[in-house]
Amino acid sequence: MNLHGLRTLVFIQWRTGWKGIASWIVGAVGMMLLTAIAIKRLYPDAAALAGYAATQDNPTSYMLNGKIAGLGTLGGVMANEFSFLGAFLFPLMGVALVTRGTRRDEELGRLELLLSSPVGRQAPQVAAVLTAVTVALVSGLGCSAVMAAYGVPVEGALAFGIGFAGVGIVFAAIAAAAAQIVERSRAVWMVGMGSAVAAYVLRGVGDVYDLWVRWLSPLGWADSLRPFGALRWWPVAVTVAVSAAVLAGALLLNARRDLGDALIRGRPASPTASRSLLDPLGRALILRRGVIISWTLVTVVLMGIYGAFTDQIIKAIEKNPNLEGFLGSGLGTQLLERVMDLFLMILAFIVAGFVVQGVLALRGDEEQGLVEYELAGAMSRHRWLAVRLLAVVIGAVVVGATGAAAVAITTAMSTGTASDVGKMMAGSVWLIPAIVIFLALAAAIIGVLPRYAMAGWAFFAVAILLAYLGPGFNWPTALVNVSPFRAIGERLVGGHASIPGVTALLGLSAVLLVIAFAGFRRRDVPRT
Repeated sequence: MNLHGLRTLVFIQWRTGWKGIASWIVGAVGMMLLTAIAIKRLYPDAAALAGYAATQDNPTSYMLNGKIAGLGTLGGVMANEFSFLGAFLFPLMGVALVTRGTRRDEELGRLELLLSSPVGRQAPQVAAVLTAVTVALVSGLGCSAVMAAYGVPVEGALAFGIGFAGVGIVFAAIAAAAAQIVERSRAVWMVGMGSAVAAYVLRGVGDVYDLWVRWLSPLGWADSLRPFGALRWWPVAVTVAVSAAVLAGALLLNARRDLGDALIRGRPASPTASRSLLDPLGRALILRRGVIISWTLVTVVLMGIYGAFTDQIIKAIEKNPNLEGFLGSGLGTQLLERVMDLFLMILAFIVAGFVVQGVLALRGDEEQGLVEYELAGAMSRHRWLAVRLLAVVIGAVVVGATGAAAVAITTAMSTGTASDVGKMMAGSVWLIPAIVIFLALAAAIIGVLPRYAMAGWAFFAVAILLAYLGPGFNWPTALVNVSPFRAIGERLVGGHASIPGVTALLGLSAVLLVIAFAGFRRRDVPRT
């Protein structure tokens, strides 16, 4: 294994990617800080903590957050509240950082330039993995420091942070292997996202039904540390061993393949081009086809699982008055509708993520020179941007409609009420303004300040944080409603959306789209 130049490459990774690295660390530690502040205020004594533990001992909590040991302790409550977000944040962190330094640089021709100099063949891949490992450890230990600062025992806090850091490291290794197996960085992302969802589902099913399948999930290994129960450190060895084995396989594949090649190659093109390629929208949809299919499958699986647990979720909420603040005030006899509203909000998270990813992917096309090829013809800039945004909208409709249908059908099966299908499908229409604002904002960033594309993801993360944690932690209503997911209103299934909020979102979206088209028309392409 040739690692010549590794130190320099690690420096380059940090120097060129410090904004993204800082965003991941600040995001993880910041979410833990907000969680700790709220938990300390909501559960100030042992009696309150015991009451929380009594209401969380149910299959719904196991599915969403995992089976957390020591729920009657301050650390256990913090871990339980953080686990849902952490279960996706740390895996995506590992995938993003490794993909950037491996397959994406290979696509852009950067690796070819690096390897033409005195640099070892495996050095770029190892540098990307070392960067991801360092960021995961700093993020995990930062979360530990926050917990310890708010009164959690140091040993338990340390174990919790190391557990989640290990999750990020495992997925960094998975991304490193995927970068050798598939040809495109988008495919690496799809493998990473699919693995993250699979890990989440396996952990949830294993905890709910007490099955061995939880041991197939890195999230299950992190929970098995039992940081706030009978602490045990040996699951860390499982994480290290699996990560090392996967990374070793990735390095072996890297040494044996040609630059630009992959173990699974793209299928040969048809000898005759599809007529849809003659149309700009058809080309855009073909380019997005794999991404749309992947997001659709993930959405159907996740939303179907949530819907299947509707009856158990309702029973858990009836036993826990603290959850009323999360779902909104005045539950009364409308509990089922409020749970359905919660499902729709989660669906909105997913579709908004698809939209942000789809629009910001245009920046990658620009960096690769693909936009220049199309604009060199008779297509105007306005038409090109409109067509690409329309392709994202069509994909969002597919992802959202199938996800809504999946959760509506499984909810109806769980409750035994067929009318729930129509209610939820009708309520999902009100999600459109909350999705469109993300499309418009991301388009405005691409049109005016493409180098700050990560700002789109930052706004998305803040919006989820406010919508998901804000009501339960009693944050000011005005602050929570800054999130588009809350601005549209709390009671969508009952047809009681916030008309002022919907109107404001649509108006702001229109303004941002005007800015996007005006900015894209005036700026250089490509713009560094």
